Amino acid sequence: MAELGYDINNYSTDYATGDPAALGAVFDAFQAVSGDSRTLSTRQALVSRATDLSDRFREVDQRLDTVLNSLDDSLSSEVDSANAILSNIADLNDKIVRSEAGGNGRANELRDFRQSKLEELSKLVSIDVTDGESGAVNIAVAGVSVVEGNKVVDGLETYKPDGARL
Repeated sequence: MAELGYDINNYSTDYATGDPAALGAVFDAFQAVSGDSRTLSTRQALVSRATDLSDRFREVDQRLDTVLNSLDDSLSSEVDSANAILSNIADLNDKIVRSEAGGNGRANELRDFRQSKLEELSKLVSIDVTDGESGAVNIAVAGVSVVEGNKVVDGLETYKPDGARL
């Protein structure tokens, strides 16, 4: 993710503020044409400078698309990781409940491992954890229950602004 921030910063510096000369050259060419519209070389210079500016905008668009696709991929990967952790926690809940129901006392190692998974998950998404039955925990994300005991009842998903899934 840090690399993407670096890329975005470089693109904005290079093309948005770093080189206003290309835009200025187009305006200068328009001024030259408005003063002398009959000269072919003046009109050709305007077309050339406008083409150069158009090419720069096209390049910026392509680079921003690349950055957006990288962000989408990164976000999808993190959501997949979070869903895998939710599944791990539900499995650990099941193991803890079974172990402690068998009269073996507290399953401290399993509880510690589940706690580490909860901490790992909390680095990816804000979670609310509540005690469930027989040593299990329940997890909610944004008020929506995602783990209840040994079941993942809902997973996390990513969507594009138009509502389509990533």
